[in-house]
Order: sequence, then C-alpha cells, then structure tokens
Amino acid sequence: MHTNRGARVADLDRAGMRAAYEARLVIEPAAARLAATLRPAEALARMRDAVARQRRGAGGARARFAASRDFHVALVSAAGNPFLDQFAGVLWVARVGEAIYEAQAPTPEQLRDDADEHEAILAAVERGRPREAETLTRRHVAAAIRRSEHALGARA
Repeated sequence: MHTNRGARVADLDRAGMRAAYEARLVIEPAAARLAATLRPAEALARMRDAVARQRRGAGGARARFAASRDFHVALVSAAGNPFLDQFAGVLWVARVGEAIYEAQAPTPEQLRDDADEHEAILAAVERGRPREAETLTRRHVAAAIRRSEHALGARA
C-alpha cells in the first residue's frame, strides 16, 4: 500500500480469505456495538434496503453479493468511525468479497438464513441493543468463516 494512492488488493488464496474473515471478525462486531449506540438513520436505511434486496434475490450471485456487502458496509458505517469505514472498504472490495462469497456456494436456504441474520442484526441496532448487535454480528461472521472453510475444503 502506498500513501495517498489507495489499497492494492492481490488475488486471494485460502490463507488470504481466512485473514480477511478474521479481520472482519475483529471489526464488524465492534462496529455493530457502536452502531447500536448511535443508530444513524441514513445507515439504518441502507441496511434495510440491503436486506430487502437480499430477500428479493433478483440478479444472480453478483447482486446477492452486492446486497450482502452493502449491508455489512452500512453496518460499519453506522459506527460513525472513518477509520473503520476504510478498513471495511478494503475487506469488502469486490475482488476479495466476491471470491469469498463464491467459495461458499450459498444454497437457497443459506441465502434465506443470511438475510434472516442480517435482519436480526439490524433489529438489534435499531432497538439500541449494543451487546446483542455485537453478539449477533460475531456469530454471523464466524458462521460465514466455517461455511467458507467447508466449501474450500470440499474443493481441495
């Protein structure tokens, strides 16, 4: 990474995917806790829109990935911390996130469960329940790590 020139993201191997998820596991639950304290209307609206797009399921894998990414980026944005926004932006850049999402090969049931989990996180944030928002987000990202590793293990 070069100062004032943005991030350069290499193609990810299995270890890189794991590292990206581990970083998300550090950032996103803490961001959810902060978001539930602040509850900014604009970010909450973006999260609601992302869940609605997930539920519609139109547009194929790329659109579903975009809806999931938009939910997580809005969640981090709701924390009100520009440094967290930058970190999340790097972790969710399309080449990283799409590779991880495609590796999971989500089933229709998993897609529904993912939207349900996003909706539960959103509800906790909207109700101003920081601990619950943090816990739900931690479980959500940890489950995604397990799914990704299972999918990659099946390919190896």
